[in-house]
Amino acid sequence: MPFLGKSPSDGNHNVLLDAITTSATATYNLTKDSVAYTPVSAQSLMVSLNGVTQAPIAAYTVSGSTIVFASALTSNDVIDYIICFEGPKVTATLDDNTVTTAMIQDNAITSAKIGVDVIVAEDLAANSITVSELTDGAITEAKLNIDNTPTNDHVLTAKSSAAGGLTWAAAAIAGITSSADATAMTIDSSERIVMPSQPMFYATTINAVSGGSLVTGVTGIYNAAGGSATDYAGMSFAKIWSNIGSHWNNSTGQFTCPIAGRYLAFWNNNYHGNSSWPNSHIMHSVDGGSTYPVAMSWMSDLDSAYTPLPVIAIINAAASDKIWPAYRTGSDAPTVTTTFGYNACGIMLLG
Repeated sequence: MPFLGKSPSDGNHNVLLDAITTSATATYNLTKDSVAYTPVSAQSLMVSLNGVTQAPIAAYTVSGSTIVFASALTSNDVIDYIICFEGPKVTATLDDNTVTTAMIQDNAITSAKIGVDVIVAEDLAANSITVSELTDGAITEAKLNIDNTPTNDHVLTAKSSAAGGLTWAAAAIAGITSSADATAMTIDSSERIVMPSQPMFYATTINAVSGGSLVTGVTGIYNAAGGSATDYAGMSFAKIWSNIGSHWNNSTGQFTCPIAGRYLAFWNNNYHGNSSWPNSHIMHSVDGGSTYPVAMSWMSDLDSAYTPLPVIAIINAAASDKIWPAYRTGSDAPTVTTTFGYNACGIMLLG
């Protein structure tokens, strides 16, 4: 017949543990179906030894999954049985919001217990995941917001018009831009490097060796002993073929270094019919410091009506230093002419 009144709760659940073979020791392992068994306490066990029920604590204690008798047993002793009282099984139903963060043990929730797609971006606080918390290789290409399929020799680039922010682009470099967003360098399909803004000057045909703002009477230190001369002078050119960056000043006859670096300077002074020690010099004037002839060429007199005196130098200069072609005014001045190609001079930044 049906039960009248409140339904009885689930009954006690008692467990018979595996048999134990005694020996000359007081400590024995507790197992259930050959698996270590940890009871709640000594009082939860019923132990019969040699037909006599033992008193918990007084006759035995429990440590983890072992039972420890008050004195060592012998092989003649018999543990008749050990029964553990587990109490009624309880199917817990928790009210909402009853489990708080403080109740969850540290590291109790592992990645294996978190379902796929359970935690979404909205669940994460801003800046809660730092670089140090990411495992190497954890962010794969599949996890990036990229909307096209990459091919070999492509790289990720910024994409301003799309929400994804990244897209694949060919690795070939169309141009390297400077901080001013101007093209500073290009590498073409034949691997040739072009630097359109590289400081460079090239001119021919001297049109003035004195007067105006041309530098003159400069003291130059020409040897290790500090020997100097005070008659170095510059010149201007009639035909300027290239002056990238406008660093050459044709009024003063000097090239001002825009940045620190190594500069190549070339100067071929062509004399026509002069006979008093024709010469050519490349000068390096340190900004706020001394001036040095870093390359020079001399002749005591002319072997012919047309005599070239080429000089070349590589100069390690600082920004605002000046590099310039020169001659000594105590000797014959370079020949002024209108013919293109004579008196070639070039200055450029190597890097």
